Amino acid sequence: MLEGLEALAPRLQHRAAVHRFSSHPGEIPHILGEPGFVAAGISAAGAVGLDLVSGREADGYIRASTFDDFVAGHALSPAGSEAGNVTLRVVADDIWEIFLDDLPHAPEAVVAIDLSEDADPRSSAAGKDLLGRLDRAR
Repeated sequence: MLEGLEALAPRLQHRAAVHRFSSHPGEIPHILGEPGFVAAGISAAGAVGLDLVSGREADGYIRASTFDDFVAGHALSPAGSEAGNVTLRVVADDIWEIFLDDLPHAPEAVVAIDLSEDADPRSSAAGKDLLGRLDRAR
């Protein structure tokens, strides 16, 4: 039986609209360094102490009002749900201002939930493990 944060994760599935894109690999550092992009999932794994390596993909949150310009500015092409190397998690501006404004990466619990939902088994396992550790630390 799931408990704590892991049990809460399914209720948070709609925390952001998730869009997958393909990008030229050389664009990834520019995406990760873009003001207003808050690293999450694999892109924030190292920042929260996980031993997962990122570099060929970008995963993060952006405000809804910047979405179209962000996609156009980085020449992103829509990808299928399992394909692509860029995941943009689009959050309403009012929610952004409360929870994500000016953060270098998403909070640890958010990173854990994002990773737990990842299609990559290693990332998913790391996310679930982190959720368990966060629960035990409470």
